[in-house]
Amino acid sequence: MNTLPAWILLILLCALMLSSRLGSALGLKLPWYRDVVAVTLVPWIAGVVLYLLPLFEFRERIEMRHAAYLGGSLACLMLGALIARFLMAPKTLRGGGAATAAAPVKVPGDSPALLWSVGLLGLVSQAAIVGRALAAGGVSLLDRLSGEGLDSVRLQNAAMAMGIDGTGHTRLAVFGAAAFVFVCMVAGGALQRAELKSGARRMLYWIAIGCALLIAFNGVFIRGGRMELVLLLSAIGLAALLDSERHMIQGFKRRVVKGRFVVVAVTVLLGVALAWYFSTGFTKKRIGTASAYAAMEQYHRTKPSATLEHLTAGIPSLEFAALNLSYLPVPLTTFGYYYDLGHGWFPGPFFGQYNFTGPVTFAMRRAGFRDEQSTLQDIRFEVTRDLRLRGYGDNVWPTALRDLALDVGWHAVPPLMLLFGLASQALLIVAGRSHGGVFMAMAPLAMLWLAFSIAHSLFVLESFAVGLYMCVAVLIVQKLTRRPARPRRPVLLATAPGG
Repeated sequence: MNTLPAWILLILLCALMLSSRLGSALGLKLPWYRDVVAVTLVPWIAGVVLYLLPLFEFRERIEMRHAAYLGGSLACLMLGALIARFLMAPKTLRGGGAATAAAPVKVPGDSPALLWSVGLLGLVSQAAIVGRALAAGGVSLLDRLSGEGLDSVRLQNAAMAMGIDGTGHTRLAVFGAAAFVFVCMVAGGALQRAELKSGARRMLYWIAIGCALLIAFNGVFIRGGRMELVLLLSAIGLAALLDSERHMIQGFKRRVVKGRFVVVAVTVLLGVALAWYFSTGFTKKRIGTASAYAAMEQYHRTKPSATLEHLTAGIPSLEFAALNLSYLPVPLTTFGYYYDLGHGWFPGPFFGQYNFTGPVTFAMRRAGFRDEQSTLQDIRFEVTRDLRLRGYGDNVWPTALRDLALDVGWHAVPPLMLLFGLASQALLIVAGRSHGGVFMAMAPLAMLWLAFSIAHSLFVLESFAVGLYMCVAVLIVQKLTRRPARPRRPVLLATAPGG
């Protein structure tokens, strides 16, 4: 196997990472969790490293043309991020002064009405999703909780996605996205900055906990997947880090454990335990009777190497762990498969109907382009038709670059990545300065899209996209309804005669 293109891609990605971390001379110096390039490139670098290790035998290979396109697109992302950092840096920094970050801007906290509305809407919608799914029958609650019915849950979900079984709980997910937004707002310290009484603040905390538990329950036991849980935990952690006052982290230290080392150790141990369970036992129950390596060949078009088979030694838990490990390098080879499709064979362009289904569909209907519309499932069916005819699965991870290319074509993806880098980095800087609750929810969403860009575009997940649209709508409403502060009239003091 010719690994030179992969090595060149790895060197290029590491150079981009180093350039971004040393880019404080061009703009605002940021910690890693506010650096768009760092958040994006860590999973990409890990994927290329796993590709180079002698663990898997891939059907497709990373060629020089693939490395050049991937590296160039990610370089455009870094360029956009650096432009945002430079434009939003303090004037003293751009003028050659001391490289110091701007002080946070004190802004009014979110209104209690907004917090109550978003929290209750999310809680009720997530609870309705549970009730609707259980009332539809098929898989009992006990089977879902025990894990024995996860394979049936997965098949039922696929049927609903194709419109075969209309239980309807997917429509409730539109409003259920408010729960995700509310949890991010609370993790970012929105309750501490809002003018709330202690009883109301405590009640909103419990609503946020209920929202988080229902999101996790729906993701794992109602939909039979892990994506919602992974996104939830990642968003909570990112929102807590973005809060410069660290309300959630400080509260965790005071009430649960004491000491920074203990906090980090507990977090790492819980993360490792969850990752191991969902990579082994949960995956085995979800797949059913199929073996891990058979699923790897069908869905990832990848086989274990002799080295990997020797390391796993026929132990099922290790084989399923290897299956989940292959999720990182496989998108790179899948990207190559789609990139090499000739003109006329690559689907699209769909002009935003794949990544921005809701607003684009609404605009096309109002403009009278009903005949040109394509549903998300129709696009997926067309995109994976050749793979399914060859006997492979249709659940492919092809990187977010391919997903964007479905809408705008390959040539427009690098400029679009530049815009994404510019907008995402600006959003993270604004969130760090203003601490507005909505910004603290939007910033983790942007970071999650970037972190998962090696896998696919999160815009295709309805809950993620609707959550982002909700944040934008709230910002627009706040902008339109915010009243400018009235200037205070000067008070004239009377003076004594002759004084």
